[in-house]
Amino acid sequence: MGEISFEFNKEKSIETILYLANRILNPTKHNVTHIVYFADKTSLERYGRFISGDEYHALPHGPVPSQTLNIINEPSTEQYGFIVKGRSIIPLREPDLDYFSESDIESMDQVLEIYARAPFWKIKHDSHDEAYKEAWESRGGARSKLMQLESIVGMLENSDELLEHLTKGNSDLNSTRARRARVSASARSSLRGL
Repeated sequence: MGEISFEFNKEKSIETILYLANRILNPTKHNVTHIVYFADKTSLERYGRFISGDEYHALPHGPVPSQTLNIINEPSTEQYGFIVKGRSIIPLREPDLDYFSESDIESMDQVLEIYARAPFWKIKHDSHDEAYKEAWESRGGARSKLMQLESIVGMLENSDELLEHLTKGNSDLNSTRARRARVSASARSSLRGL
């Protein structure tokens, strides 16, 4: 089977960062990126897609949305409506909700009910799921490893139906190897900032 991925939406990713950073007790890079993962898994299971279309890399503390981390690690993020001080993400404005569908907000809110006030150790523990462990354990000596969407799908209740949906040419999907290579190269450089 070929690789499956989604088309990344940078603007939606920025608004997702703001949505979560405004609503969690301790909006650090780790907490925000891990909660993005939980929200994406919820959205994937219910609606067959990730919220902003990011892809995930397994790092020591758990799965990280690579393009979202690129945005967070930019030298200046004030133009996006937040700043980063150390590991903390400080929102300067509320998110623009026009970027989200009702299902996006529902997925994020469901995850926030569980993780908005959760300590780092719980978020880290819960993010170390089977898809994460599979990627992490197969990384060899690398610092990170791309998590296959098929592995994430495989953990979900409706995995067979969802996998069939994703492989039948959903218009949101983009499986070109050129995009994958470009994103992975960019992600590897950004992951050094965590």
